[in-house]
Formats: sequence, structure tokens, C-alpha cells
Amino acid sequence: MHKTAVWLLGFMAFSGASAQERLVYDFESKTPKPQLSNAEYGLVSRLANTAFKQAAWYKIFGDEYSPLSGTSCPEFRVMGKAKGSFTQQKTEQIAYLYNCFHGGMSAAQGIVIAQNGKATAHYTFAGQMFNLYSVRDINRNGYSELALEGSYGDGGGGAALELGIAEFKPQRRYLAYFGIDTNMTVYAQKLDYSQNAPCPFPTWQGRNIWVTPGATPQFRSQLLGGGCDGETVTWRSDKRVPLTVRPLPTDWNPGPL
Repeated sequence: MHKTAVWLLGFMAFSGASAQERLVYDFESKTPKPQLSNAEYGLVSRLANTAFKQAAWYKIFGDEYSPLSGTSCPEFRVMGKAKGSFTQQKTEQIAYLYNCFHGGMSAAQGIVIAQNGKATAHYTFAGQMFNLYSVRDINRNGYSELALEGSYGDGGGGAALELGIAEFKPQRRYLAYFGIDTNMTVYAQKLDYSQNAPCPFPTWQGRNIWVTPGATPQFRSQLLGGGCDGETVTWRSDKRVPLTVRPLPTDWNPGPL
């Protein structure tokens, strides 16, 4: 299922679920690579390259940034694209997630919001985000939210996935964040070096996340998991467990326009 359509399909039936509750993160959905016009690519790459020339990530990466030279991002790539009303209500805007270069365990990344082919917002940060999609106004304030998916090592050689649901207006913040900082990753491998283990990571656990929209959105989690291949679901809970979340700062810095 296309993740950008998750908010459209959130009404799908599930035993015991509220009529208002909808799916906001589907572990099994696959998102296609973003399709960009030449104009879109040019807009995002110009802003990314300008941020690079202005040393937008220097304070984050320090010495790892210093050896980089040139006037353009060494590893520029647009990672995701999503439509919504992020900074202006009832207006079609497009959000782009890009990579500029990698430094250590993180990448120099940015988000550009465009309207009618012109950038209206730009933020830079360090992260490992690999996708984004639009979420349809879960706190009922007239603005779309932006969901960002990321990955990181768990410190034991395994992989974990994070999800942040951010809003830009009336204030820029994560409405909810599911990751290592909140001990609620949306995916984590389980390391097992024992002699009888069929593979180094014989089990993994993930979760689908559901939300009931409101001034304070209510989130619930449905656990699922599998075995050595790291992605095939072999079991799924029939329960949805309430999650306690709180808004968090994004740590994004305004970038050049």
C-alpha cells in the first residue's frame, strides 16, 4: 500500500476500533521512489547546495564537515515527496526530504516546503530519515502533518526504525515521536549469538500505529513480528494498546530560501 495514501485508508475496519480511528503508520506498506520534474529537482538541489555552501551543517558535524569542498552537495538525493497543507491552510503544498552528504552515523539532511513551484520553508538537520508522507490533520487545526521514517543502529549490530509525526503550524514540533529517545521504535531486531540460534537476528518486532484525531490525538499500537528475513510478518497481535506520547522539538534549523 502506498504510504502517502495511508491517511485516506485510515477508516479501514478493525474489530473493536473506533469509527474515527485511522491508520497512521503501516509497517507493511511500501512507498515508491519520489518522481520529480526537472523544475522540482532544480529547486530542491539549489536550496541544498546553497545550504552546503553556507556551512549549514558545520556545527553538527564539525571536523567531519571541514574536509568537504566544492559548491554543491557531494551526495545529493531527494529521498521523499509528499503533498499537503503544511504551512498554509487549504493550500496545496509539496514537502521534499533530501540528503546532502553523510557524516559518521548521520546524514546532512533537509526539508523543503514548496507552493506553486516556489520554496516557502526550508530546514536543515542531521538524521537518518529515508522517507516522508503526509498525514491528514490529526490535531484538527487545519494543517497537514508530515510523517518522517528513519533508521539507525541499535548499538548491537541490529537495525531499528523510527517515526516522527511533525507539524509546522502553529508551531514547529513533533506531535509524536516513536524511536530510541522514547523507547518506542516502530521496528527492532532481536540479537541472539547463542549456538542454537538460526541466524544472528532470529526475531524482530514492529508495530502499526493508529490515531484518533482530536485537539490531543490519541495513539494506539498494534504489535507484529517475524523471523530471520527481517521483514516477513509471521505473527500479529489482535489488540491495540494505548501509547503515551508528548510533543518534542524537531531540532531543525531554518535554511536558506
